Amino acid sequence: MCKVLRGARIRSIDNRDCYLGGIKLDRVDVEKDLGILVSHTLSWNKHYVSFRSCTKPLRNVDHLTLDVPLSRTDVLKNSFFVRICHLWNDLPLGVKESNTLSIFRKNLVAFYYDNFNVNFL
Repeated sequence: MCKVLRGARIRSIDNRDCYLGGIKLDRVDVEKDLGILVSHTLSWNKHYVSFRSCTKPLRNVDHLTLDVPLSRTDVLKNSFFVRICHLWNDLPLGVKESNTLSIFRKNLVAFYYDNFNVNFL
């Protein structure tokens, strides 16, 4: 059965079969909302998250800061993209400017270890 979340936040069960690209989807009893927005082709909507831009050159502008989408509902406030935007924006510029993934991981672990005394062992 397909579960549908309507605009009125009423969850109802739809007895119709669900298809994706002509393939019938299996029915499940458990669902999890990951808060990921995808288009009808199941590709991530790249226009949802964007970097903050400024028309005037300023000294204190971080060009790696994400614009946090405005959210009027609790569902959107707790969605994946809004939470990740806040976490990303809270990182120091030195971590965000890492050139490679391995350097980013190293800087991220160092940042969390130094600031939050997290024991990874």
